[in-house]
Amino acid sequence: MSFTSFIHTYRYIKHNKKLFKQSDQKKGIILLEIYDYKPSVISNSYISNLLSKKYKASIYAYQPTFRSTKQKIFFFFKNILNLFGIINIYKSFGVEKFIFPENILNQKESILIFKKIYKKIKKKEDILSITIDRTVLGDLIYDDYLCSLNLVTIDFKSEEFKNFLYKSIQLYFFWKKFFEKNDIKSVVISHNVYLIGLLGRLAISREIPVYTTAMNFIYFLSKKNERIFSHFENYNKIFKKINSRLKIKLLNYAKNNLEERFSGKKDIKILLDRYTDRKIYSNKKSNKTILEKNNKIKVLVAAHQFNDAVHAYGNFLFPDFYVWMDFLGKCTLKTNYDWYIKFHPSEFKSNLKHINYFKKKYPSFKILPASATNTDLIREKINFALTIYGSIGYEYPLFNIPVINATTTGAHKSFNFNIYPKNIKQYEALLLNLKKVKPPKIKKEKIYIYYLMRHLMNYNLLDNFKKILTEMKTDYHTGEVFNVFLKQFSTKKNNEIVKLYNDFIKSKKFRIFGHNLTKKSKLIFYN
Repeated sequence: MSFTSFIHTYRYIKHNKKLFKQSDQKKGIILLEIYDYKPSVISNSYISNLLSKKYKASIYAYQPTFRSTKQKIFFFFKNILNLFGIINIYKSFGVEKFIFPENILNQKESILIFKKIYKKIKKKEDILSITIDRTVLGDLIYDDYLCSLNLVTIDFKSEEFKNFLYKSIQLYFFWKKFFEKNDIKSVVISHNVYLIGLLGRLAISREIPVYTTAMNFIYFLSKKNERIFSHFENYNKIFKKINSRLKIKLLNYAKNNLEERFSGKKDIKILLDRYTDRKIYSNKKSNKTILEKNNKIKVLVAAHQFNDAVHAYGNFLFPDFYVWMDFLGKCTLKTNYDWYIKFHPSEFKSNLKHINYFKKKYPSFKILPASATNTDLIREKINFALTIYGSIGYEYPLFNIPVINATTTGAHKSFNFNIYPKNIKQYEALLLNLKKVKPPKIKKEKIYIYYLMRHLMNYNLLDNFKKILTEMKTDYHTGEVFNVFLKQFSTKKNNEIVKLYNDFIKSKKFRIFGHNLTKKSKLIFYN
């Protein structure tokens, strides 16, 4: 943290101590995840305090998972001894206690459940079905295992996986007993993926309100919607409720934002991606030819980061990205296409060693360099694109390039601008017979509606959010965001935030939709 960032954080702590006043009558507990991400700290301060007032409850901050000795030492020096660390920031807006889960050795219940669960695991897909007390945990365990150990797939027979599964079960029972012993009124989580999301699932199973917030969104999670990446099928219905004049403005806004992306500029989605440092699209023509010049069908595999929240959107046709890639490799042996693999530029190096394995196993795969842009591929006329839930699903159809998804329930399935197979058998049939595949009839307006509702209709705590992200010289995710917030702060703005968040809590709706195209932004609650 820079000296300037220290100053901004100090000012923000002073601001919180004046703004958030705590009552003495407290019966229950609001659980707030310890999440050292500065933009989310601001929204968390509001939601936790408003929930505290609603339920007359204390705010306890919690670490969602077990910590290693190394992590404990790092946390101590970074936060406990640091006057401007996350502990003191959280205390400044009313957090009274900090909870850190600890391993319970030789826990009989955990051992019995582990044996029962592991006995049923015969294939990778079975991991995704792991359930305890009717609470589905399989996807959280699967993704956390891959991410925390930096693996690309699971060998469920390994001792490493067995130990991880057992610890995951222990973690579940730690939190289950915590819930049983305490009166938990509400839970605020940072993510609903990995084992970080376990507490959210546990709370939802007990019908305890769960929220996840950031500077630019807020969601209420429930049995109806356990994931923030859901409810896409209702975008059309929500859009229809908007008046005709505003619809035209919003569609043009979406179109202009996408055109900015295609010209090489950063739209709101890319600006929020803290790891994007290379252009995905470009307005410059490459001097090098990317695709081979022949009459073969050219297929782009828009690959994903192998261990990055693999099941964030739910389950798909394969248990993980590695198995999907291996399946495509087998398809290369049965076809005479040109197969190209492209990773997101920011994920290229981390995936290179893994993709080289597939290149060696399936020589027909051609790995595109990190410098290759989607603009190059579109210009040189790639014929088909394959993904699971990548953004090319709504980008490439605008250029009349068919996109086939390896899932049955994708984010934009209801919009009909992608191809969605019903099962693996149909998926394979499509891939082996691409000459016969008829691309869907594209209505560009549908793509603009999807992109608008997905990325541009979020209420934001900061005014002129996109402009701020574009002009900010330092990283948006540092203490500089505190400075920006404090500059915009006023009694009027504070009252607006409090009213909006309170209304949202009372509504029990899924998400706040909003826009900033008019002076009086229209805010829509939708469940």
